[in-house]
Amino acid sequence: MPAGSTFDETMATPEHDRGESKVGRVGLWLIGARGSVATTATTGLAAICAGLAPAVGRVTSQDEFSTIPLPRFSDLVIGGHDISDVSIAKRAEHLVSTGMLPQHLVQAIQAELEDADSRVRPGYFPGAEGVPQAEIARRLAEDIRQFRNGHGLDRVVVIDVSSTEAPIDHLPEFDDLDLLMAALEDPAQEILPP
Repeated sequence: MPAGSTFDETMATPEHDRGESKVGRVGLWLIGARGSVATTATTGLAAICAGLAPAVGRVTSQDEFSTIPLPRFSDLVIGGHDISDVSIAKRAEHLVSTGMLPQHLVQAIQAELEDADSRVRPGYFPGAEGVPQAEIARRLAEDIRQFRNGHGLDRVVVIDVSSTEAPIDHLPEFDDLDLLMAALEDPAQEILPP
């Protein structure tokens, strides 16, 4: 902690992070896992789990959530997809240089950031693979399945924290599953947005 700051140790272990997990181990699969938003979340989770930062500002600490079973912070495992090859640790260093993250914290959880980065798989970059989008979708789904099985997770929540995407035009395939599946299997079509 920076000089002059105080830290209440009980804040590092929030109520729902004590005792047995009510929901088991949960994977957080982040689309855009190496971006600034995902890196900030990964850094915060690692810092809370290591007792280096308090778990403040959580919506889940409000009374309305007191009866909802939540995973412990220590039961959350981060993985994801990204098209960037800049590691989470490198992105964190950049966020330190911009004043978004404290250097002492990033240095203290370097191993956790590298561990999270080892669970990031190549994302989808339109046109780069030269195969039908259905095959890409199967590859992406298999990455998530391997993440779940490889880490003994009870469930995986997929969260898109990637860059904002441009609006897309509505296509007839979006309203008809058979048309959509046929378009996805056609390597000449790129029906899904980037």
